[in-house]
Amino acid sequence: MAQPKTAIEKYRRLKFMTQAEVAKKIGMSVVNYSKYEREERRLTVDVALKLVDAFGLLHIEELLDRESAVS
Repeated sequence: MAQPKTAIEKYRRLKFMTQAEVAKKIGMSVVNYSKYEREERRLTVDVALKLVDAFGLLHIEELLDRESAVS
């Protein structure tokens, strides 16, 4: 399996979730969610907070750290 390119993708994979599962949990379409994961859309605070909750993270900064995607 290829390395995750973004922190969002990394945390989704660590939780063994599909894009569809995350999208449903945060209340958006899979198409829109995948754009955040591929960084085709800017992450808003509202969406970031929903992702923090969905992934069970402690800090919003974990989603914003580009280095965490490759480590």
